Amino acid sequence: MGIRLSLIIPTLNEEDTLPELLASLAPILPEIELVMVDGGSSDRTCEVAGRFADSLGNLVLLTTSAGRGRQIALGAEHARGNALLILHADSTASAAMLRELCAFLGRDPAVQRTYAPRLFRLRFDERSPLLRLYARLARIESITTSFGDQGLLIGRDVYRQIGPIMPLPLFEDVEFLRRARRHSTITLSEAEITTSARRFRKLGVIRTQLRNIWLMTCYLLGADIERLARNYRTRHSVEQTHMTGRTAEKRRIREKTTHPAASTLLSTTQNGEES
Repeated sequence: MGIRLSLIIPTLNEEDTLPELLASLAPILPEIELVMVDGGSSDRTCEVAGRFADSLGNLVLLTTSAGRGRQIALGAEHARGNALLILHADSTASAAMLRELCAFLGRDPAVQRTYAPRLFRLRFDERSPLLRLYARLARIESITTSFGDQGLLIGRDVYRQIGPIMPLPLFEDVEFLRRARRHSTITLSEAEITTSARRFRKLGVIRTQLRNIWLMTCYLLGADIERLARNYRTRHSVEQTHMTGRTAEKRRIREKTTHPAASTLLSTTQNGEES
């Protein structure tokens, strides 16, 4: 019968998130091919994938230099399924998404190979009003609201006609979906996919989104993507250093105020003031 669906997952140090994703897809794992493309993990990501080998229809482990676009492109090149399902490692499938995928596996191979690009309904794993708003906006299919963290189900023939995902340092998903819209209509599933809010935790939702809007605007206006990526990495590093410094300073202040000597001094001062 051949392989009906290839699941492509780009990974980089995902030993904590990968088991949850694969567990959420457990009922269909024996019927699909998993193509995991690792970008040089220093943890046990590859070992985690190996643990699921017995429950998979087929397992392909590939390695390349880090870069989501490069990793996905390599995975798609080696995938043998009639259709491709591209998911981020920090996502999990809902029961409704699993049912939709089960139904898809039962369709005619010709339908699978020519399946138009389909995204899933986004949900975050944190109950933040701002993130709920972001997820709701993602229900509108457009260049500024549709991204790779929604997952992508696409027929192999359609993927080849559109052309491969480019090995870009940023916005490889935006660029691919931009080309896909010229080829066919991108559909949106009612089934949810849950993705991690971890990228918002370090800088906060507002700061992260403002940064993303700035990057997207520059990209759409034609800024050099390599230069944009370098600026992003530099700004991200500076912001992380700044946030780390502020956290360390707050910790030092707490330690000073809770130190026994500080408590004694505070008590002495208060007693002196009272007298």
